[in-house]
Amino acid sequence: MHSLLRQALLFCWLLPVLALANTPVALNQGWNLLGNSDTAPINVASQFNSASITSVWSWNKVTQRWAFYTPTLSALELATYAQSKGYDVLGSIASKEGFWVNASTSGTLAGPASATATLSAADLVTSWNLLASADGKTPSALIDALATGLGAAQQSVSTLWAWDAAQSKWKFYAPSLDHQGGTVLADYIASKSYAPFASTLAASDGFWLNVVPSAPAPVSANQLFLAGDAFTLDDGFIPVTYTLAQFQTSPGMALDWPVYDTAALKLTLVDAGGFQVTAGQTVSVAVSIVDTAPGSQGMIKFYLDGVALTQGSSGITLAVPTAPVAWAYGVANDGSGAALTNLSSSVASANVTLTTSATQVSSLVFGAALNSAINGVAAGANLSGTYKVTLVVSNLPLALASGTPLASYTIAVPRSLSDPTNVRSMTGPGLEGYISLRPR
Repeated sequence: MHSLLRQALLFCWLLPVLALANTPVALNQGWNLLGNSDTAPINVASQFNSASITSVWSWNKVTQRWAFYTPTLSALELATYAQSKGYDVLGSIASKEGFWVNASTSGTLAGPASATATLSAADLVTSWNLLASADGKTPSALIDALATGLGAAQQSVSTLWAWDAAQSKWKFYAPSLDHQGGTVLADYIASKSYAPFASTLAASDGFWLNVVPSAPAPVSANQLFLAGDAFTLDDGFIPVTYTLAQFQTSPGMALDWPVYDTAALKLTLVDAGGFQVTAGQTVSVAVSIVDTAPGSQGMIKFYLDGVALTQGSSGITLAVPTAPVAWAYGVANDGSGAALTNLSSSVASANVTLTTSATQVSSLVFGAALNSAINGVAAGANLSGTYKVTLVVSNLPLALASGTPLASYTIAVPRSLSDPTNVRSMTGPGLEGYISLRPR
């Protein structure tokens, strides 16, 4: 009797899971946001080889990069196309990952074989996460279940989104609005023409979860930071805005090469409240540009010492001395052709004023100096591909918009072609990211 009771209870417990397993998933014509709540990955080429499938997309939450598949291209064509667009080739969809399917006609897909994969805070990163889960919870209940783990990591959920393919509109939930009570959330959804979540998240649903820091580090009064952790690259033709996260993820920011002499970075530099330049304060700058191609030894490094800082009502002025110490070093991709060049005449007496108002944009023109540095030590006209860029600025308190100080980096620039110990080593706060050079 006890054995029969246990079996009955087990069957009742498994019933919701069994009901989900292999349940066909409706596929609408156009874009569908689906999810893999199975514990096993989905083989994309096998699952999405139908002529009705136009493309399949997933989002790598770690690299913040799209992966792409289409049955209309061969494996070689797919790899070539993906590389040209900065995508990854989508081979499989992992457990608990969401994915987009663009279908030319409506139809059905096989549902998860065993919808048992549930989410935990460890599955999430601080940014956008494209997810799936068999939790069977409403957005509110799911976020509440994740709250303890996220709170321990000083994180919280900002918003949750899903795509209603039948209505061609977003479904939206924000805990901050819901917690205000009343009709605040519903009013916001209506004002944006979104749709509310009328039921629990299905095991076959894909959804976006935006995770943000819940306790930003306090901003030191003497720090300087980029507003919004973003900047604009104006190559002299079309300005493009990048976040630091985009810059720090390969392939990074795109740049036609050679650059125009007028190419500039446009940014809003914000004083956290009490930054003061001391009498006689100077800063030094070093840059490292390294080819990321397999087997390549290509690199270019340059530095500039003794840039004077002054502070006035209009902001902070950086002034290069009339006889600065500025050198560039370069090596070809095959390791040959090491060269040094003196950049003193190229940058002497240059100056720029950076405003420190949250409403003002400053411009740093770099095109002429970059061309001079690279062409002095390398065959600049032939540069192409993706390069890792490291920037170090010494003696300046730079931070992220959250107040977190920029990470410290060290760049060693050779100052002799015969003595490997003769280097200018510079350590300080900086940034590391990527640029992709395209022949102009």
